[in-house]
Amino acid sequence: MITDPKEITAWVRRNMNDCEITQIHPDGTVDLTAPNDDDANFPYEPTIIANARLKNFRLPIKIGRCEGGLLIEAKALASLEGLPTVLEGPLHLMTPGLTTLRGCPREVQGWLNIEEHNLTSLEGLPSRIKDHIELMNKPDLGLLRLLLVESLSEVEIIEEDYVLLRPVTDIINRY
Repeated sequence: MITDPKEITAWVRRNMNDCEITQIHPDGTVDLTAPNDDDANFPYEPTIIANARLKNFRLPIKIGRCEGGLLIEAKALASLEGLPTVLEGPLHLMTPGLTTLRGCPREVQGWLNIEEHNLTSLEGLPSRIKDHIELMNKPDLGLLRLLLVESLSEVEIIEEDYVLLRPVTDIINRY
């Protein structure tokens, strides 16, 4: 993990869009926020974009706090380690390199969208999700069954390759 503030700042500027660093802690943990879009009256999601040529990419920074949610577009991302424990907003994953959700925030204060994936396990699934879970790109039926048991959800099949899971009881209120 990068801990030098100058290197963290350079990495964030080079690899993230729609975010501002609010603080870099002495241990190298970085807090992020999304600038507001005055036209839309809501913040953008800070976005991590990793070079498609990378293999087994891992985040070189530790995100402490992230206001406004997070969008990760990283085809070679091998792990979600480095993400905050609590994400203050939605989490949108476009990460076909992932096979588990290990390192995912324990709490997502919005929806969880898993758009591109090769998940074979739900290891690391957040224990608290404030809204719903969207699983796209021909979700595996075994994975869906696990997800249903984990989240006590109703399933709505929007299209052949798009499934929406709505908690029967608000997951965040179960704990």
